[in-house]
Formats: sequence, structure tokens, C-alpha cells
Amino acid sequence: MRAAFLALCLLAGVAVALPALAQPPDGRGREAHPHRERVAPAPWRRPMDPEERRRLREDLAAPPARDAPAPAQEERWREAHRLREEVRSGRLTREEAMRAYRERFGAHPGGRHGRLAPEEREQLRRDVLEASRDLERR
Repeated sequence: MRAAFLALCLLAGVAVALPALAQPPDGRGREAHPHRERVAPAPWRRPMDPEERRRLREDLAAPPARDAPAPAQEERWREAHRLREEVRSGRLTREEAMRAYRERFGAHPGGRHGRLAPEEREQLRRDVLEASRDLERR
């Protein structure tokens, strides 16, 4: 019994050691290509010099410079903010504030709301709903 156990242990040890013994003597293994020697790193993987590091740190630390808004745009923002605060405090209704803003500045420049007729808006709404239903069917 003891001899069988020793033989089994010896066989297991040989099975574990064989793959390690089968490696090439330089230890590179199968994944290393024999004709491919060390090449220079790609330009984007090269180490940065200290000056590049300093510039990168400065770029990341400083917020991007933005142009000052035009005076007209700033006036629109201030008026919108003032009206928003009056609506929050309850002095104006939302509709009154929107009417006051539009009387002074016209419709919001980014919106298409003022440019479409009611029939066009309804048609656009129907088209969007139909497209959504088509997506669900796919």
C-alpha cells in the first residue's frame, strides 16, 4: 500500500514538473516569437520628458478659457434669472413670466416653438409617435 502511494506521488510530481522542463532554456516560452527582438516603443508609448509632463499638468489644472458672453446674452440671462426667482417666490405665475420675457426678447433663440404653426407642431408630434412605434416593432 505504501509503495503504491509513493509511486502515485512520484507520478503526480513528474506530471507537474514535465511542462516546466519542456520550456526553452531562455525561459521565453511559446508566446515569444523567435525572429522578433526588442523594437523601439511606438511614439504614443514613449516616456514623456519633464517639460511635457509640466505642460500636461498645467493644461489639466487650468480651466479652459471661455469668451465673455455678449452683453445682450448676459442681459437675457439676468432677466430670465430674475423672472425665475419671481415665479419661485410666487409673485408671478409661470405664464406671466414667459409672456414678459417674450415681450421683451422674443421667443427663445434655440427653440423651434415659435417658428412652427400649430398644424406643423401636431404633424411633427404624430410623426415622432409613429417613428417610436416603428422602433418598438423591430
